[in-house]
This record gives sequence, structure tokens and C-alpha cells, in this order.
Amino acid sequence: EIRLIPYLNTAISAKYISSTNDKKKAAIASKRAANVYDLEILRENINDISDNYTRFIIIGKEIEYCMESNKISILLSVKNEAGSLYDILRSFAINDINMIKIESRPDKNTPWEYLFYIDFEGDLQEESVKSALELINENSNHYKLIGCYKSKKL
Repeated sequence: EIRLIPYLNTAISAKYISSTNDKKKAAIASKRAANVYDLEILRENINDISDNYTRFIIIGKEIEYCMESNKISILLSVKNEAGSLYDILRSFAINDINMIKIESRPDKNTPWEYLFYIDFEGDLQEESVKSALELINENSNHYKLIGCYKSKKL
């Protein structure tokens, strides 16, 4: 009879549980968070995915190029009409680029419009990537290169 309640993150969850001092509530968090917020660890090693890990990136104002980069992330929006997203996805196919991930999120500034976050394999120095990004830029309402980096999995 456990009810799962998503929260902002594990550390803030631990802080919340500590502040309530309610023994009927628990949080999934790190040992460090348990120590910081003086919580009792009820059970350790509860994850069921052995290679589960958190990744971090550094975001800056200028694009930094790394010779080992093999993954690129972009953000874009398209016209709200038939075929707009297809034109973007087609840019990957005709340039033989493997798209790894696409996520859509509502655009908080424009009702009923969406932003697309896309990750794909490649290097900014490759002609195929340059060609794809040029096509994507041409077919987007808004386009932004988020960054290029080395992926551990590729």
C-alpha cells in the first residue's frame, strides 16, 4: 500500500521528508542526502538497473568544439502544419545521420506550439552534419545548436 509521489529531485525529497518528521513517509535518495538531512536509511541498493547513472553537461554561451565529439543536441520549433516535422526528420535521412532521440515539449511562450529536442550521432566538422543542420535551420521556425560532445555509449 505504497503510493509513489514524484518530486523535484532526490535531494529535495530527502529534505522534505526530514522537515515533515512524518514516519509514514520516505524518500529515495543518496546516502549523502540521508546524512545531510539526518534520515535513517531503511534499505540500500534498491535500484534494479545495474548501469543506472546520472549524466551532467556544462552549458556556456559559446560552442566549444572537442575533437572527440560524436553526439550533437539541437532545439527547434516548426510550423504547425502537415509535413513540417517530416521535413526536419528527412534532413537526417538524406544525410545518412542516425537520430538517437527526439522529445517534444510545449512552448511556454506560444500556446499549442511545441519545441523539439533532438540528439543525433555526428561531428560538427562532417559535411553530412553541416548539410543536415543547414536544412534543419531552413525548415525551422526556431533553431538552436545546443552543443556537441562525446557520448560514452556511441
